[in-house]
Amino acid sequence: MKNTFETNSDDTQWSPSNFATLEENQSDLDSNNFLSSDENDSDFADKLEDPIDFLRQWAVCHKIQSTALTELQTYLKSFPNFKLLPSDSRTLLKTPRSTEVKLMQPDRMFILALNQMCYEHSQVSRAPQNVENVLEDFLVELKEIQENGIEYEGEIYIAKIDCFVCDAPARSYILSIKCHNGYKRCSKCCITGEYRDNREVFIQTGCRRRTDESFRSHEDNEHHIGKSPLTQLQIDMINRVPLEYMHLICLGSVKKLLKLWIKSKPAPFKISSNQ
Repeated sequence: MKNTFETNSDDTQWSPSNFATLEENQSDLDSNNFLSSDENDSDFADKLEDPIDFLRQWAVCHKIQSTALTELQTYLKSFPNFKLLPSDSRTLLKTPRSTEVKLMQPDRMFILALNQMCYEHSQVSRAPQNVENVLEDFLVELKEIQENGIEYEGEIYIAKIDCFVCDAPARSYILSIKCHNGYKRCSKCCITGEYRDNREVFIQTGCRRRTDESFRSHEDNEHHIGKSPLTQLQIDMINRVPLEYMHLICLGSVKKLLKLWIKSKPAPFKISSNQ
């Protein structure tokens, strides 16, 4: 067919013949295009390995949501030569389908390996009594990656512990020390609480600070309730388990001050409605 433009003084328009010619040209391009080729499935499967690997790496690198990735795979599979592409993102990313659950009184928990870039998760109604059982698998793997590192893209990365961030109950639990409402609960110094005016207060100043050595030797027996499994690690047991800011300050002191300033009974420190 003849491929021509019909031109007038106002604008340029396509003639009906142009659409037919465009379809023919597009067909020629498709015949030379890899993704639209008519090669047999076995040959195409070999060539498709790289695109599938690229799609997998792309999804991980850009943190694509699993639902979005599955939708993209479903769309690509609508093309004949992409029928070998998995339909689900879990198949593409090779997500494990089963998880080893470890029974632990009174509840259960499962631990996903750090070298698989996953996290530990517990389903518990209260903390298990034996902290050694809870941290056993975690400590074994942590010591291993501290010694041998984690391999990623051909490189070995040595893991270093910065700190353990826990709220007050969890901190006392993993350190095996008096709970957060005990008289000898402070994990930073040797102060002892006192009960005054129906509340527990800490009024002493200049108390002796705790050290890694004094913690490991249980120098203050009233502070400890057992031996912490974390002592197996080469870390400073005082500085590497810091006080947790969110609960102590934001949800603790600040919350209490706001209630005193706004909702308390009339007092010199209460903020009036005019203020």
